[in-house]
Amino acid sequence: MATQPTTLHLDISNAYFRMDSEEVRKARDAHWYARTDWGIAVLRYEDSSALLKSPLLTQGSAK
Repeated sequence: MATQPTTLHLDISNAYFRMDSEEVRKARDAHWYARTDWGIAVLRYEDSSALLKSPLLTQGSAK
């Protein structure tokens, strides 16, 4: 049985957080998204582009 990759938590509210940090690179290498205090952060352009084009994706507050 294959194990799922672990998603990392990014503290994007930290004043010192940077998208070009080693922390984000490690999270991107581990998985296509990371967890944040406000939900998920999609870390790869290709994945975010595919999600935005998908009719299955809806904004949570739209419901």
